[in-house]
Amino acid sequence: MINPERVFNEIFNDKQILEKLAITALLSFAVLLFPIGFIALAALWGYQLEIMQNVRDGMPVALPRWTNFGEKINTGVGLLIAGTIYNLPNIIGVCLLTTIFNANSGLFAVIAVCCCLFPVLLLINLITVPLQVVGTVRFAETRRVESFFRFTELFDIIRANTTLLFQWWLWATLANVVIGVLGSAIPCIGWIFTAALLVPVHGHLMGQVAAQLGPSKRKIQTI
Repeated sequence: MINPERVFNEIFNDKQILEKLAITALLSFAVLLFPIGFIALAALWGYQLEIMQNVRDGMPVALPRWTNFGEKINTGVGLLIAGTIYNLPNIIGVCLLTTIFNANSGLFAVIAVCCCLFPVLLLINLITVPLQVVGTVRFAETRRVESFFRFTELFDIIRANTTLLFQWWLWATLANVVIGVLGSAIPCIGWIFTAALLVPVHGHLMGQVAAQLGPSKRKIQTI
């Protein structure tokens, strides 16, 4: 089972939490700056993967220090490539809506496209999101991008661990809503620190998933 209490206890009991969050917030702001935003995003994803690994391995301190930037970026590039491929439907959907809106096609056209597009994207994401989570767990073991696209293995894991992954989805969504609402109370700065806090929170939640899935060589256990 996913234990949400562990997430905030282990993150905020870290004596260096302010330093680590400050650097994470700075990189979260840098994501908005082209072209260094891609480097910052890769570093954040690499950092989140390290958090996941620490939680998976039962390390006493979940949040690693911001050292070895090159290694974090290198790891994050693989995650960024896989994440971009998995989110292509969402990216195309946003581009389509933006094009229609900018073309002044009218409110009816925008609503019609939204009504058709959102159910399709929802269905696609119900498939791709758990695939990406399990793929991330396997990528942490192999450091190979193709781990995200071994669909037979990934679907087998998802089917055997449906309850665990549903719990992850529930707590991850709740974290997005709660932290997002709190962060929106302070414009600009609040948004940046919202993004910065979500990095360790999601890393910890995925670490709990990884710990219960176990290494790929083990027999899959039904939750």
